[in-house]
Amino acid sequence: MNNRVKAGRKSFASDKVQQGQYRWWGQLKERRGGRARLRRCRNPSEVLLQKEFFRYYKFLGEPGHLNRKKLATVCGLLSHVEEKATGGKLGGLLGKSGEGSQRPKISEHRFRRLLNYENQNELYRPMIRIIRQLDGKLPVREFSKKVYYWDPEGTREDLAFNYYQTIPLD
Repeated sequence: MNNRVKAGRKSFASDKVQQGQYRWWGQLKERRGGRARLRRCRNPSEVLLQKEFFRYYKFLGEPGHLNRKKLATVCGLLSHVEEKATGGKLGGLLGKSGEGSQRPKISEHRFRRLLNYENQNELYRPMIRIIRQLDGKLPVREFSKKVYYWDPEGTREDLAFNYYQTIPLD
């Protein structure tokens, strides 16, 4: 592959892709039927078959070089996010205490299980439960990048570092 083709490709983390994604997510609440169909999907393969996934793909600028299964995972999970959280890293939000409690919203046991998932397919259903536990409030951009780039080291290490910095250590 020549350098011009490489230079012309957009990564998932690029501003253009992320801005398109944010615009799509912002409009998703208005498309209640499409959002409901995405929310009923049990896995990324089902998301890939939804019309709303293709709308998401168009908003991203039709990035043919990006992994569609990973995009479907992000798309499906974002349909469960109600509002953008500000101020804090994703791992820190997972470890943040609930109102009137010293315990983190996401228990250490659940968090450890989350870190053991190897790919987006395994991650999908448990992440929906976590989104619900966080009342649907997540930092959209960071969340989507963590899910898309879910890997054995970097992403999980970053989440763990921020989670354990937030929870009280006995």
